[in-house]
Amino acid sequence: MKIIVSHARSSVFYNSKTDTFIKTFSPKLINRFKFFINLRLYPGNNFYYICNLLNSLNIKTPIVINYSKYHIETANLHGESLENFLERNPNDLKIINKYVHIILILLKNKIYCGDLSLDNFILKNNEIYALDLEDYKHIKFSKYNRKEFLRRLEGKIPLNIYNLILQEIKNSKV
Repeated sequence: MKIIVSHARSSVFYNSKTDTFIKTFSPKLINRFKFFINLRLYPGNNFYYICNLLNSLNIKTPIVINYSKYHIETANLHGESLENFLERNPNDLKIINKYVHIILILLKNKIYCGDLSLDNFILKNNEIYALDLEDYKHIKFSKYNRKEFLRRLEGKIPLNIYNLILQEIKNSKV
């Protein structure tokens, strides 16, 4: 296996034999406690839950091969990061509008993620797939903070796309 990314709290490996990605999680002790007492889902379990939720909302996600509390294995999508695609094709309104549509669905369904930057999405066959699902939260019982969602989005994506999202929110009253 080849290590792709290594952070303090997670690592991603590529297994060329199975053509899969394996992500492992090493949360802080306080978060491990929150998982243990069921205040939050374990990251692997949350990834799987959010994957199914997004698929039910017609947002594409990687195919989950295997998961556990601190581990997720997904099939290789063989796509390109949305960030790289839009760097080469900054005026591709079809793809930009698909991304905006995904953001609006997340807002409408009270699904929060602190990092919806373009590099957390893969483009394959003109379809956008959401990645890094372990940090998404489906807000069911507490107050959903749309302003925080948008604040976290601002600066992570090109200004023209951010402004398009704001305009669509205003027009659709999401």
